[in-house]
Amino acid sequence: MADLRDLLARAADEPSGGVDADGLARRARRRRRNRQRTIGIALTAIVFVGGAIAVAQRSDRTVARVAVASTAASSSTVASTTTTSTVPPDTVPPSLDIGPALDPDHLRDLPERGVEVEVGVTHTVILIALDGTVIGHLDDFDLYSRAISNPLLNQAGPLTLGRGDHTVQLSGPTNDRQLVDVPGRTAAVPLAEGAVLEPSSSRDEVARLHTATGSVIDLPFGAIEVSSDRTWVTSRTPSPDATYAGATAFDARSGQSVHFDTDCFVGDDDAIGRVDICNDTIHVKGLTIGKPFDTGGHWEAAQVSPDGKRLLAQFSGECEAQSAWFVPLTGSDHRPQLAGPPGTEWDSSGLGWLPDGRAVISYGPGVCGTALPNGPGVYLVSPTGALQSIYPVSADIMAWGAGLWTNAP
Repeated sequence: MADLRDLLARAADEPSGGVDADGLARRARRRRRNRQRTIGIALTAIVFVGGAIAVAQRSDRTVARVAVASTAASSSTVASTTTTSTVPPDTVPPSLDIGPALDPDHLRDLPERGVEVEVGVTHTVILIALDGTVIGHLDDFDLYSRAISNPLLNQAGPLTLGRGDHTVQLSGPTNDRQLVDVPGRTAAVPLAEGAVLEPSSSRDEVARLHTATGSVIDLPFGAIEVSSDRTWVTSRTPSPDATYAGATAFDARSGQSVHFDTDCFVGDDDAIGRVDICNDTIHVKGLTIGKPFDTGGHWEAAQVSPDGKRLLAQFSGECEAQSAWFVPLTGSDHRPQLAGPPGTEWDSSGLGWLPDGRAVISYGPGVCGTALPNGPGVYLVSPTGALQSIYPVSADIMAWGAGLWTNAP
C-alpha cells in the first residue's frame, strides 16, 4: 500500500516544489500520535486513532503501511514510541473478559449500540453492550483494515471493522446480522447515505469519493479527514514548511465542495450547522472556540451533542497528550470543560454521544497525559463529570483501542 514515503516523494514531485520532506515527516509523526493513540501509548510502534484504535509494534500493521491519499498522494497517521508494555502485543491478556467466540456471519440480537475494543495486534475485537455485558469476540478482525495505517472513521457510527486488508460492515436483518466487505477497492470505507471513500493504494492511484448521488470525485492531493458524522471528506494540502496550506472539503451526500485558504477541515455537520476545525480553533454557530490551554496543541475532532448544546471535542496537547473536552455552545461561557471529574488533562479520547446526552469516552493509563483515578477503561460520562464504567482495562495493558458503534441497518 501507499505509505508515508509515497506522500513525501509525491509532494516533492509537485509542480510547486520545495517541500520540506523532513518537516512533513515530523508533522506526520505528530499527527499519527494525535489521531491514532486513542488511549495508552506503548510498545515500539503503536497505531492509534483519536477516537478509536490501537495497534502495536512493527509487525503486519506497520508504520510503513498507509493509504489515505489523493491525486498523487497518500497520508499517514501511525505513531511510534519507546515505552515498553508488560503485555505482549499479540496476546489477549488472561485477565481480560472477551466473552464467547462470535460467528461473523450470524451476529444475532446485537444491541442498538455498543463498544468495540482491541488489544495490541491480537486481531481480536471484543464487542460490549453499553451496560457492560460482554457480547463476545471476533477472531481475525481488527478495528480497521490492515491495509491502511490512517484510520478514517473516528467517531460513532454503524459498526465497521477490518478483516485483513478489507473494511467490513453490518448487513442483513437486525436480529441476525453479518459482516460483509464494503464494496469498492481495498480498504474502502462506508460513509453517510451509501457514499463510499476509496483510499489510494499506490503512487499511480487516485483516492476517490463515491457520493450518495452516484457521482465520483477524484480527491485532490492531501491528507484525508472524514467528519464525525461521515458526511464530509476533507483533503488537506501539505505546504513546503511542513504544515498545511489549505484544504478542500467535499460533501459525501451531494458532492458539493468548500475550499479553505488555511489549514481547516470539516469535523461534523449537524442541524446547528457545520463544525470546522482549524488547528487550535473550532468554528461553529458563529462561535470561535479556542484551546483549553495557553500552551501548544490543536484540536483533532469535534462532534455535536444530540441536543445541539455542546461539543465533544478531542485535543492534542504537548507531548501529543490526548484529552476529551465538552464545549458549551449555549450561554455566554464557551470555554472547554474537561470530560470527566475535575482535573487538568486526563489521558482520554471521546468516542461519541448517546441519545441521552452522555458521551462514551475511553481513558488510558496516563503514559502521555494524566491517568484517571478510577482506572483505565471505557466509561459513560455526563457533562457534569459523572462516570459509569462500561469496560475496565487493566493499567498494565498499554496498547489498546476502542470505538462506539451502532447496529444500524
